[in-house]
Amino acid sequence: MRRHLAIIAFLVTGCTLWANGDPVATFCALTLSRNPIGVHVPEVQLKDEHLTVTPVGRYTLVRVEYLLYNNSKKDFVNLPYGFPIDYYRHGSERWASLDGNSESVAEVGWRDDYITEVAFTLNGIQLPFQISADSLLKAGRPLLTPAEAAKDKNGDLFDTRLDSINYALYEYESDLLRRWYYTRLNIPAGKAVKLVVQYRVENSCTVSLPQQDAQVSQSRGNCRFAYDFSPASYWGNGKAETFAVLVDVSRVRTGRNLEDTNSCVPHGLSMRKIKGDRWHYTSRNFDLAKAEPLNLYYWFKNEPARLTDLFNHRISPDRYTVEVSGSDPKYPAANLSDMDLGTTAVLLPDKADSLHITVHFKQPTKVKTIVFYNGYCKSPDTWHANSRVASMMVYDTCCCDRWHTPLFCDYYNPSPDYFKGFEYLPKQLRATAPVDFTWQGLTDAAEIIHISDYYGNKPATELYFAIAAVAKGNRYSDICVSEIVLLGE
Repeated sequence: MRRHLAIIAFLVTGCTLWANGDPVATFCALTLSRNPIGVHVPEVQLKDEHLTVTPVGRYTLVRVEYLLYNNSKKDFVNLPYGFPIDYYRHGSERWASLDGNSESVAEVGWRDDYITEVAFTLNGIQLPFQISADSLLKAGRPLLTPAEAAKDKNGDLFDTRLDSINYALYEYESDLLRRWYYTRLNIPAGKAVKLVVQYRVENSCTVSLPQQDAQVSQSRGNCRFAYDFSPASYWGNGKAETFAVLVDVSRVRTGRNLEDTNSCVPHGLSMRKIKGDRWHYTSRNFDLAKAEPLNLYYWFKNEPARLTDLFNHRISPDRYTVEVSGSDPKYPAANLSDMDLGTTAVLLPDKADSLHITVHFKQPTKVKTIVFYNGYCKSPDTWHANSRVASMMVYDTCCCDRWHTPLFCDYYNPSPDYFKGFEYLPKQLRATAPVDFTWQGLTDAAEIIHISDYYGNKPATELYFAIAAVAKGNRYSDICVSEIVLLGE
């Protein structure tokens, strides 16, 4: 084993590897782009590789499963293993706008949520890992030169250049970077092991970074994701005996614009579209060294809230009380602020035959965003079985006024005189069930209500949710709301 480690250390110049099973220093960034451990392992065959790619908003969830077979009479113990994660980043994203304009910015640099939820498991046992520094694989081309960007105060030139982009190429401003993740594998002689690697990566999207004071961004943009198959070619003969890739785009759009949903397919593999907005590719003896990287381009709307925002910017429930119409003691109003998806509040018509939720602040409080979890979100069964809010209006009350202009509603103008005909209508809520019932999945499906700064966003003393219509459940008439998360500054 010492000789094996010495060979690796010699090939990976300047990197310190594990000695005696313990990390003695962090790894440096590798210069070898196609061989993450620096040595070919012909004895270990890659019997199967199955990759699943699921874009969600501006992120992509990745899960890759390897079946590795040690076709030799020697045990591989603490075999160093490196896995690369590639991501696109805009050079301009070192600086982020604080309030949506170019005159108020803050330095961002590396953000912890670029790559998250990384996990390695070997035969179901989670493995520790270390992380390298980043290396630049390919430099992008910026839309504006530094001099042009300095003069483009209103972003007009940037928008003009953006409109002229050929999205089929989509290589105009993002650098392609690589970050290595290292762990160790035990593969006994004559045995097969299942290695699973999964992670969540933020894609390169043509939208501004989330505003630092908006908490939950609800914008749209087109995104790019990349995955390189070739680094796995050091196993065996460099081929995957059976090979499968599934790209599930059911939660995003895949066209060049929001109206064109079918023009763009995953690039790099000749994939076929199957049921449910998914793309599939299978092969035998797939040559990993010669494989083109998988590139995915897609549009998204309604950017998902980040879980860190929900917890870190949440207004504490001890700063307000909640009441609901026709409260059921078994499902109290307190369930709306307990951050537990397994509980719900039930609304029933009160004496005035109205349905409502009222938040009473103990002190005037500035609310930036409301995240409304409609329905009983414990599971798909509870969500379908119980009734939900179909439409509603949301008002706030300031310390000096009664009801303000509605925060969340639709409107129309039936009169030629715009101001005389201006009317507010209840806002329709989403009618489809969430894709999954985890916190992140439900956040993607939640109703996001941004409070405009147009009127100064005065501190509120009350929030009033007026329920206008109900979507009937399959079994129960109870009107359920699982959670209302209030985000402050």
